[in-house]
Amino acid sequence: MTHTQLWTSTALALFLLSITLNANAQADVSTLSRLGKVVSVTAPMHIADPNAWGDTFYQYRMPLTVQSDSPGWQQLPIDAARITDAINALESFKYDPLYFSFNDLRIVALDKDGNVINDNVQAGMYLALDSKEMASSPKQHKNGYAQYSVIPNKFHILQYTASGESVCPLVKYEAIHPAGTRLRKYNYKISFFPPRLPLSLTQHQRLFIPDRSELLLKTSGRFAANISDLSVRKANIAFCANFKSAGTHRLVIYYQPMGSHHLQIPEKRIDAIPLTVATLKNLGQAQKYTGNTQYRITDTESMGVSFAASTVKITRQMTIPSDTRPAVQLSTAANEAQSFQIVLTPKKPVTLTGVTAVNLVGDQGVIPAKQVKVSIVEYIPILKTSYITPARRLGDVGDALVPVTKQSLAPKNGACAIWVTLRVPADTKPGRYTGAINITTQMGKAVNVPVELNVSDFQLPEYSKLKSNMGGQFFIKRMHNKEPIHSIMSYHGIEPTPDNVKKLSRGYYDIMADNKSYPKSVELYSEIGLKWTPPPKGFNVDAPGNFIKLTDWDFTEFNETLSHFIDEKKVNSLCIYHTNPIAANMFLALPGKTTRQTQC
Repeated sequence: MTHTQLWTSTALALFLLSITLNANAQADVSTLSRLGKVVSVTAPMHIADPNAWGDTFYQYRMPLTVQSDSPGWQQLPIDAARITDAINALESFKYDPLYFSFNDLRIVALDKDGNVINDNVQAGMYLALDSKEMASSPKQHKNGYAQYSVIPNKFHILQYTASGESVCPLVKYEAIHPAGTRLRKYNYKISFFPPRLPLSLTQHQRLFIPDRSELLLKTSGRFAANISDLSVRKANIAFCANFKSAGTHRLVIYYQPMGSHHLQIPEKRIDAIPLTVATLKNLGQAQKYTGNTQYRITDTESMGVSFAASTVKITRQMTIPSDTRPAVQLSTAANEAQSFQIVLTPKKPVTLTGVTAVNLVGDQGVIPAKQVKVSIVEYIPILKTSYITPARRLGDVGDALVPVTKQSLAPKNGACAIWVTLRVPADTKPGRYTGAINITTQMGKAVNVPVELNVSDFQLPEYSKLKSNMGGQFFIKRMHNKEPIHSIMSYHGIEPTPDNVKKLSRGYYDIMADNKSYPKSVELYSEIGLKWTPPPKGFNVDAPGNFIKLTDWDFTEFNETLSHFIDEKKVNSLCIYHTNPIAANMFLALPGKTTRQTQC
């Protein structure tokens, strides 16, 4: 096997980056500085237009006016819940204030005309530690744990020094499984820590909120022999500002949610939270920056047509964006795929009958319409949210991609999204290409959605260095031992025969490979045949020399599968299950009954 690398398209790389940053904002120089942890470096925000977005790293902003009776440090009467509530008023996916991103705030001061006079005010969420040490008198517990007393539902900071193969003393409260389950009986909220700490002597801090007055820390025994300088203190977090003068202060809070199910430790520190509290005179509505991720394309009598980037989650309640563009505007490279969404917002009942693409024509060539694939974004009901999801929602969410068929659109049914994937062939000449997506309805006249594509003057390699393992090996495996059987096969209503398993898994693996989300083992269900001769004295006869003789292997199906996925789909990594006869666990994923096997 000579092909060992496969390119993951820029589209996927940007998709992963946008998830890491935010789903609806553009990255810029200040974004990259934050990715490199240079959080103290921020771009200047000298803006004359008060409506201009000062720093596009931040997806939200909120204006407020406060009155201070004296200069110096003081609290502002605004907290994580208030900022989060203001943002949630804009969103169908709701953020949890418990996991507020304390370090992703930027405060800007304005003059009376709304112009920026200070683009980096000394303000934000500050942490102050109580002087009382709570780890001074531990009680001995079992299995290397020590017991301490803490205050339920309050912030605490754990500080310690560790070296060698140590674990975090809070390991008992690690937020891997949902609280209340068999594997996680405690409901401590905690900041992230790695499973294994650095080998070098290192000081650590962890923020946590206990759900009880008992704190058990791993302080001795295996993987905890080198933990010292243990300290536990109550922590206070508040929005504070240092004003140079008394009077009225017009501020803008820029904020970017970045957390998930882990607390974030505030980087800003203060000796004590100020007792002086400024007066909140006005708190404006939160605003959202969408950048190039959503904009209106056109309007017809029956529907509004808008663009949404592939990272935008579709809901029925989506409204038509106010920002407008003459066409879908994309940038790409040769040998790359780009996906986007066309959102249809019906104004009256209408039937969608088809979606087709036309050739994209440029000065130096043509990208054929066959390189454009379209699907309908189907809604699925979310009845229970994942506890690790940063923004949560119950109700219908656009997710599954299904073939384009007749769709009855109506205002009461909400928005309908069309998923478009454009694949630019290798060796496509650079330049500007124009084409269109045509949407037909029973009313007759097609809705023309212009597409403008800028192809850069470079080409992505055939294979990528980025490798992934996205699973996909459990089509037969039951989710539990209860009836009815829940498996991927049963979900599709397919009998678990070998041919059906191969057909369904190939369909899944093709889609995964096309989207550079590689399965663990593309050849899992591809059989390796055996060529053998029967026993000379017949079957079920116990006689000397009466054995089945293996003469050769048949790799025909196996090799065809590898050729399809490596040579055609450009998969760059795979796990070959068939090579370990001692632990041939591939059979656990195949249909049929498990039988006792004798090792010989």
